[in-house]
Amino acid sequence: MCGRYTLSLSVEEIWDELDLDGEPGADIWSQGPQTTLAPRFNIAPSQAVPVVTDKSPGKLVMLRWGLVPFWAKDPKIGYRMLNARGETLADKPAFRDSFQKRRCLVVADGFYEWKRPEEPADAPQNSKTKKTKKAPKIPFYARPAGGGVLTFAGLWSSWRPKDVPAEQTGEQPGPQVISCTVVTTDAAGPMADVHHRMPVILEGDARARWLDHGSTPEDLAALIAPRIPDLTLFAVRPLVNSVKNDGPELVVPARTPALANGADPS
Repeated sequence: MCGRYTLSLSVEEIWDELDLDGEPGADIWSQGPQTTLAPRFNIAPSQAVPVVTDKSPGKLVMLRWGLVPFWAKDPKIGYRMLNARGETLADKPAFRDSFQKRRCLVVADGFYEWKRPEEPADAPQNSKTKKTKKAPKIPFYARPAGGGVLTFAGLWSSWRPKDVPAEQTGEQPGPQVISCTVVTTDAAGPMADVHHRMPVILEGDARARWLDHGSTPEDLAALIAPRIPDLTLFAVRPLVNSVKNDGPELVVPARTPALANGADPS
């Protein structure tokens, strides 16, 4: 899965890598209050995140992370739609329509995943439940080995409340939510030692093929298939566990296993 990620590159780097239109960083439409691209080291669910859609492949927009299907009765369903399993996109009602008509690229430069450490045979037990106390998960950070932009395969959707007309004479239309989700696949290579799932990473012409409505189901299945990405992967401190933390210190490698498990760096 993918529950937190980063985008700390300059707008010039993003515009150049993705060949976007217009002046870098200008005129960014946003689903939320954020309309500028500042370095972010702890992007979290429900926030507005940078995306390139199939509707406007030359533009970068900010959509809410957590897909709300057009048929949903309550937008809170988006909190459960952060990720979409690539293997079942064509079958799941929540994602099927977007997979066919509304694909996107979620723009990042790294992502976090948490590893559950193996429990030793003599691990302490909870005195009340008699169950073995689980060691805290260790956060890991993955980024391109050569640096630069990462693009995740994504889906997007547009939603309005059913009881509010889309057009109202003399009044504003009902509140619209334009949202997205990150497509995942089986983890491969070193990532498989951390977690069994990972984002689908698209590079080069695979980006355009994902956005192209002329791509066949076979083309799309090939893009979603597991592959070993060229990533640098290392443990970081648990500062990332709190969405309140958002700074470059989150992506500093943990110097010791103890640090990765949450020990004070001093």
